This record gives sequence, structure tokens and C-alpha cells, in this order.
Amino acid sequence: MPANVVKTFACAAIAVVLAIAVSWTFIDSTSLVRWNGTSTHVATVVASALVR
Repeated sequence: MPANVVKTFACAAIAVVLAIAVSWTFIDSTSLVRWNGTSTHVATVVASALVR
């Protein structure tokens, strides 16, 4: 696959993961704060790597 397709798919996947993490945080903001923080950090690292 072309690099653009892979990059677009990865960005879309990150957006979905972040949306799920945010929605779960709103549903139960106490038990998933640590999990949400970790997944957000991972997604941010991956996104910054893709941007470069």
C-alpha cells in the first residue's frame, strides 16, 4: 500500500482510539482515569511519530 494510505489509516485509528478513551472517561471517570491517561499518551507518541 502507498505510504499515504497507511498514514491516513493510522491517523484514523488513533482518532477512533482517542474518541473511545474520551467516551469511556465520561462514562466512568474514576476507574478508567489511569487507563485513559496511558492510552492518550501512547496515541500522542504515535501521532507525533507519524507527523514527523
